[in-house]
Amino acid sequence: MFEKLMQHDVVPIKITVDNFGNRTEQVLSTEKGFFEYRERNTFDRDGNMIRSRGILFLKPDTAFTTDHEAWEFRDVKNDRQLQAENSDVIDDPRTGETHHFEIELR
Repeated sequence: MFEKLMQHDVVPIKITVDNFGNRTEQVLSTEKGFFEYRERNTFDRDGNMIRSRGILFLKPDTAFTTDHEAWEFRDVKNDRQLQAENSDVIDDPRTGETHHFEIELR
């Protein structure tokens, strides 16, 4: 069932900001995921309340990594680019392996 949901084209974008505030984007290969748009209150990395616009579900073989600080994701179908705010690694309790990633977007 989970695999059937992963039908949206997602473009992961690594964001890097240098010491002078210059922003660079590294656009990675398109992959499959699932965008669930719904607004809700959540918290950013600094503990400030923000308004989240949705959640992105990605497969475990995604280019996304939790060790890189800033990410954005482009929803190809809806031509939207959203900023990643928080992410959770969801493990399969039967195996302990990563099942998928859930990323809150704004």
